[in-house]
Amino acid sequence: MTSQQLDKRLSRIAAKVPEKPNQEAEAAFKAIITYLDELAARKAGGDPDVQAEIEMAAKALRK
Repeated sequence: MTSQQLDKRLSRIAAKVPEKPNQEAEAAFKAIITYLDELAARKAGGDPDVQAEIEMAAKALRK
């Protein structure tokens, strides 16, 4: 195997390796999911004030 072939092979392998997630981004994602789950639980529980909070969260996430 030539050096060029080896480089090409290593390149293909590297392209298939998933990137390690940014730990800060991962923590933020988990916090957002937890918050959205809490909103869903409150809505399912009949909280009359949660709809406005859901709409604010949706608006913030679109930005």
